[in-house]
Amino acid sequence: MKRSAIRLAIILTAACSAMAQEPTSVAKNDFQMPRLKIAEAQELHWAKEGSIFLPAKCDQEGNLYLRFYAGTKALKAPLRKFSPQGNEIATYSLPSDPSFQAKGAGVLDFSIGKNGRVFLLTVSEDGFYVLKYNNDGTLASRIKLQTRFTPSRFQPFDSGEFLVTGVGRGTEASPSHAIVTAIFTPDGSWTRRIELPQEKAFEEAADRGDADFIEPGEISASNLAVERGHVIGGADGNVYVARWTYPAKIAVIAPSGEVVRSFDVKPPLERRKPDALFTHGSRLALEYSPAEPGQMPFIMLVGTDGQDYGAYDFSGAGSNLVCYGEQQGATLFNGKSFLFARLP
Repeated sequence: MKRSAIRLAIILTAACSAMAQEPTSVAKNDFQMPRLKIAEAQELHWAKEGSIFLPAKCDQEGNLYLRFYAGTKALKAPLRKFSPQGNEIATYSLPSDPSFQAKGAGVLDFSIGKNGRVFLLTVSEDGFYVLKYNNDGTLASRIKLQTRFTPSRFQPFDSGEFLVTGVGRGTEASPSHAIVTAIFTPDGSWTRRIELPQEKAFEEAADRGDADFIEPGEISASNLAVERGHVIGGADGNVYVARWTYPAKIAVIAPSGEVVRSFDVKPPLERRKPDALFTHGSRLALEYSPAEPGQMPFIMLVGTDGQDYGAYDFSGAGSNLVCYGEQQGATLFNGKSFLFARLP
């Protein structure tokens, strides 16, 4: 369990480095797309230094949720809530219990639920927990997940259930690359496993060492399709699961566990995989950050039914997408300021 948590910290730290990659050229991309125009910038009123875990998230009011870290205790970094004006509103920290402060314990993921309720997916010495917080940052409840796998991503449904996805545990001699997705009750009990299209193929790709699905030389349980993927709640009460693949595989899942629909999102630039997913109303926004120097960062908009609504280049901003919504449009963060741009 601790090994999985440490491994996830490495994956998250790698994702953080994307913010520092400023594309110097778009020579590697023949496709041209509209350039995103920044309409306003708002400095973040937070003095401490540190790197940021990506992706960030936001709520329907446009408040931004970021995790900064410095030093060696990255997994224990608190989640911070900021207003669109850059003011810190609340802090969501791990419990002070020894089991949550032990080596290898910490935050694996976080989600924003109904009415801006904050949830942290955590690992402790005695298992995996979902921590539920009040809006002022105080801890409301702890929910121990009756997991049969190592979770990576999760999202609460408005009805109270949780969707959790991750990788099978296997054994040290034979680590699993199987992707597991399941529904849990509000008290953390497992109720149903969900079989999603092509996930067996992703498992087999990792089994044979395909670098699109497993880090070269990785010998522990792992599958990048889920570990670098995304899960987010929609306005329709369903949860949207996006795998880190090309094209991106998206499944829409109801609280009952029914797969309502699934579709592919194929970006205009080949081999690019989604680094963040946001939803508002009937649309999704996927961010594609540069994987190497010279690549164009862009945002792709699609309907919740998969319809393509275009892509927008945000080269030159030196930033990452942190929110998408009707009022605020696209919100980017460059490490010091929130940058606001309008999107159709």
